[in-house]
Amino acid sequence: MRTGIALGMWTGSALVGSLLLVSAAASGQQRCPPGQLRTPFGCERVGGSAPAAARCEAGQVQNVDTEGHCCWPGQTWLPSRGACAGVPVCPSGTEALGSACVAACGANERREGLQCACVAGMSRSADTRGHCCWPGQFWEPSRSACTGAPTQCPSGLRADGDACVRPLVCPAGMVAIPGAAPFCLDRTEVTVAAYGTCSGCTAPNTGGACNWGVAGRGDHPINCVGWNQAVAFCASRGARLPTEAESQLAAAGTDGREYPWGNVPPSDQLCWSGEGARTGTCAVGSFPSGRSPYGAEDLSGNVCEWTSTSVGATRVYRGGGWSNDDAAGVCAASRGSDAPTARGNYLGFRCARGAN
Repeated sequence: MRTGIALGMWTGSALVGSLLLVSAAASGQQRCPPGQLRTPFGCERVGGSAPAAARCEAGQVQNVDTEGHCCWPGQTWLPSRGACAGVPVCPSGTEALGSACVAACGANERREGLQCACVAGMSRSADTRGHCCWPGQFWEPSRSACTGAPTQCPSGLRADGDACVRPLVCPAGMVAIPGAAPFCLDRTEVTVAAYGTCSGCTAPNTGGACNWGVAGRGDHPINCVGWNQAVAFCASRGARLPTEAESQLAAAGTDGREYPWGNVPPSDQLCWSGEGARTGTCAVGSFPSGRSPYGAEDLSGNVCEWTSTSVGATRVYRGGGWSNDDAAGVCAASRGSDAPTARGNYLGFRCARGAN
């Protein structure tokens, strides 16, 4: 209705428009720009005339939807508000803030109104060239990143390489394995007793050197289990089998050690047959001197451990077992593969899950 009134006044006579402008001036109201008339709702453009050409901000557009006004892509011009309306589609390097596009905040920044501030604990300095970095760091242009070990981290965080990170938290019975994709790993191989608590899991093979159903073997690793049985057990705990790369990292760490305990040749650090032929497995955790750099037990010896990694139709296992009598068979890089249905007395497993 208000548009009809305004158009009628405009098209009826140019004099009416002039009188309105004079009346507005006489009443102390703000004079509308040329090409607009004052209505009860404010100044509105009438008669279909487009605004004078304007220099838009980088990324803004002038088109039919914006009625010639400078707006962000995805917006329309709302005459009753005299403004662009709608959620903008912002150009690269910017982000939507209300109905406008503003410079996007960086990875180490948080928005405070129209400004980007450093996240808690970070600051800008001459050394960081205006970038947000942890105390003690400097900005390295070639990497486009903060460099150097932080000298101070906020409460609840710890220094890890070039960053302050939240300590990994793993469930009881698991150890934290840090890295680009941190994860939790069972401290020991899954035991016979633990496997027996899984109501939906199928029974392992028995006889020979298999531990299932043998009295006094509750703290020995479950063996004689196939790959699918291992997957099912881990899933029942909300976990999974580790990948081969995760098993390698857990055993060898980041320093390239030959064995989980270091580079000293194997002797009494593990359950194997290199110090005399064994007839079966050992209780888990019986060789503390063979722990990995992250505190995992028996990553070499006792049983070879299924991983989630496939090689064709086979599944990879890692670590060497109780029957190995050569050092190469129990090194951190020891690996083999077998059919998912294999249930050898040398095969067991442990579970992994993401870190909180």
